[in-house]
Amino acid sequence: VGDDGADAETEAAAGDTDAADDDDEEEAAAPPPSPDEIFRAAFLTTLRRDLKPPVLAAEAVGAAAKLGGASVKETSWKKAAKFLESLAGVVDCREKSKGVLEVVSVDWGRAPPFELVEKAAVADEFAALRATKRGGC
Repeated sequence: VGDDGADAETEAAAGDTDAADDDDEEEAAAPPPSPDEIFRAAFLTTLRRDLKPPVLAAEAVGAAAKLGGASVKETSWKKAAKFLESLAGVVDCREKSKGVLEVVSVDWGRAPPFELVEKAAVADEFAALRATKRGGC
């Protein structure tokens, strides 16, 4: 009986491998989104669905990082200010006080195409949790 169960598991595993190969072919046709694409979509989703302007840019960037599971530091922009500059003409920002930016409006007609982002998978959230500073107090 033990051998038959092992054979069934082997056959099931072989079936799973075939299904995995089919998934690989589909993924080859559509590569996974880059951190830039994920973050941009999460940011625009945040402004459209969760936080309506006017909102502090730092609050929107933080909410987008949490939603998408990727921080702005993982993107090619590295800094929120550079990211916001890349959306000039789409996102209208003003300096609320020295060094504090506020998103005052979004021109959705000029926004790049994006799909609304659902909450990141739990595994992605854990991957995003890591220390940002080292050393003692």
